[in-house]
Amino acid sequence: MATIETSPAGTAPGDVTVRPLEAGDLQWMLGLLDRTCGRHRVSRGAVLDAAILPGLVAMAGPARVGLVLIADGHEEIEIVALAATSAEIVIWQRLLDAVIAQASADVRRVFMVLTNAELAEQRLVQQVGLSMCTARPGAIRALRARHGATELVAAGRDGLVATDEIEFDLLVR
Repeated sequence: MATIETSPAGTAPGDVTVRPLEAGDLQWMLGLLDRTCGRHRVSRGAVLDAAILPGLVAMAGPARVGLVLIADGHEEIEIVALAATSAEIVIWQRLLDAVIAQASADVRRVFMVLTNAELAEQRLVQQVGLSMCTARPGAIRALRARHGATELVAAGRDGLVATDEIEFDLLVR
């Protein structure tokens, strides 16, 4: 899930760099996930704990401004969580570019699953190059019914109820 905070970061495109997530980032990462997309994410009918995954941190000088957490498969990488301290597209683009640059030669696709209620996030992932490829109507509603997944956020912005999964991807090779 990709989510933004509303506080301004004040960064210029050239100011954002990316580095690996480190043990010292744990408290910051948990706080950012709590304020944005949440630690528990839904993907393809499963609940994932994003906080235990490897990732990358976007930096603007000494300040942490963004985070991407990934699940690395043999031929695909799933972006499980993408969060930033502002809506500046450069943060999202730098994180996506870094994920692709670090992918092994076997990786053919990078993908991300969002909900129908995450309209701003859908717009942002499309702006950085991902395209909608799959919709799973009722997937989140069914997951809640099967597993009582109460940790999942039910409402998004504008009062929309999260009921469906929408998958976005980018073919990289």
